[in-house]
Amino acid sequence: VAAAAAGPATTPFVPPSTTPIPLPRECPTGSRVFPSAAACYWIVKEKMPWWDAERECVRKGGKLASVESEDENEFIHDYSRRANISSPTFWLGKLIKNRSSGQYAWHDGVTPRNSGIIKNFITKEGDGKAEMCVTMWSDSTPADGSWQVWSCSQTYSGVCKRKYRVLTQADLRSTIPPLEDSIQVNRCCTQCGKACASNERCIPDDLDCLVKDCAGEEGYGWCLPAKEKN
Repeated sequence: VAAAAAGPATTPFVPPSTTPIPLPRECPTGSRVFPSAAACYWIVKEKMPWWDAERECVRKGGKLASVESEDENEFIHDYSRRANISSPTFWLGKLIKNRSSGQYAWHDGVTPRNSGIIKNFITKEGDGKAEMCVTMWSDSTPADGSWQVWSCSQTYSGVCKRKYRVLTQADLRSTIPPLEDSIQVNRCCTQCGKACASNERCIPDDLDCLVKDCAGEEGYGWCLPAKEKN
C-alpha cells in the first residue's frame, strides 16, 4: 500500500524577521519609514527657527532628525527631494559637544555608527562650538545631502525623526486574536495565493492579518484556515 503523501509542513505563527515592522500607532500618519534605522520621518514644511521646528517634531513624539549612517543620510536627502521642500536647505538635529571627550553627538543622544560622518563635517566647518544647529542641502550649489551650520534663528523647513519599537512575537500575539490550539499556519514566502491549499486563504504579511486578503495571487503572506461561509 502506497504511503499517503505528506501534507505541507507547518510552523508556529511567528512574524518575519527580515524587516523591522513598526507597531501600530508608532509612526505619525503620512510619515515614511527607514527600517535600517528603525525610525519614521515626516516633514515640517513651514519655515521656522530651529527650536520652533524642534517643537513641531516633539508634538508628534519625535525630534529634528539625527543621522546615524551614510545610508540614512541618503534616505533623508531623497525624502526631502520627493517632498518638494521649498527651501534649498532644511533643519536636521543639533550637534552637541561632550565636555569631557570633546566628541560630538546629536541632541537626541544618537552617535553615528560611522563617526567619520561627523568628524569630516566638523573638520570641514572648522567650528568648535558647544552646540551647532545643522541643516542638510537638498538642492543647491553645495553637494546635495551635505550639511552646514547656521544660526539657530534662521528659518527653514525641517525633517523630523522618531524611533519606533519593532514588532516582536509577543507584540504580534497581543495584537492578533488567538487561534484555536489545533490550528497552525503555513509560511508562504511568495505567490501566497497559489501556495495556499483549497481550504485556506492567503492574508498579507503586514499588520492587517486576519482582516484583509491578499490582492491577486502574487502576494507575500501567510496561509490561514478559510473563513466559514454564512
